[in-house]
Amino acid sequence: MTPRAEELRTRILSLIAEYHAEAFPPEAFRPNQTPVPVAGRVFDAREIESLVDSSLSSGSPQAVSPPASKRNSPATWAFATQS
Repeated sequence: MTPRAEELRTRILSLIAEYHAEAFPPEAFRPNQTPVPVAGRVFDAREIESLVDSSLSSGSPQAVSPPASKRNSPATWAFATQS
């Protein structure tokens, strides 16, 4: 990774906490008023950071190359053709 790419990655990851605070502000729970979704999403800025970090790494050859022992397996072939 180039120094510039590493700098941009660091900046992107540093903005995630700010984004999370703005996009998902905490709301006070009011009994009998606040809806409680059955499948409500519960996550924090660290989980979004992990997701973004993983996404930024997905273009790296180390991140997408399977180990040599798995390169010719049917499961690896199926995964590679669906990507």
